[in-house]
Amino acid sequence: MGNCLCHQLKNVGGLFLFHCNYDINDIVVFSEFYSELLQWWSELREDFSSEKLYKTIIWNNKDIRVNDKPIFYETFFNSGVILVSHLRIDLNITESYNMIDKKIEKTNFLIWACLRLAIPPYLKLNLRANDHTFLTMPPSLIIENNDFNTLTKKSKHYYALLISRRAQLSKKALVLKHDFNLTEDQLEKVFLLPHMLRPFNIRCLTLYFILMLSCLK
Repeated sequence: MGNCLCHQLKNVGGLFLFHCNYDINDIVVFSEFYSELLQWWSELREDFSSEKLYKTIIWNNKDIRVNDKPIFYETFFNSGVILVSHLRIDLNITESYNMIDKKIEKTNFLIWACLRLAIPPYLKLNLRANDHTFLTMPPSLIIENNDFNTLTKKSKHYYALLISRRAQLSKKALVLKHDFNLTEDQLEKVFLLPHMLRPFNIRCLTLYFILMLSCLK
């Protein structure tokens, strides 16, 4: 499966794409399964990763576009130009080009200039000279300062991760808390109450939900 996907992603760096800040709509994948896999990974990382290092990767970045398309320059990539900080935004275009010209064969000044100009302001303001050795590792997430290794985790770990987000109180809960002057503990008990009712007590359960809905309107 990996070889097939890698072949389909050859023009964007193969499996390196999993490290990038991509938009699935920009990626040509001739498989609905692989397309959904890439979409799932993108959403999971965006929702749960507490570090956003992937957003500083130049290649296939949905926010770094030339002619309204994300880019992947294999020559630059193979020469170690991967992060925005590698473009030396602190220097002017000519100075940075003179530095990179010594590192990369057959460079083009216009391509280099367009690449630098494509960097959005928010990435220029948040330059970090991060060590990109994490790119050689299996894709992982940093969640609350803990490493979530995507290859070693089992289905139960992913399920627990998803449930932790789904189990959060809704925004309407703030209305309930404010109107009835509830503490955090009291508010939690309100939402746990249905689980404490016996299954056969359907009338009480129905009445409870009717009252809850009327309070949250």
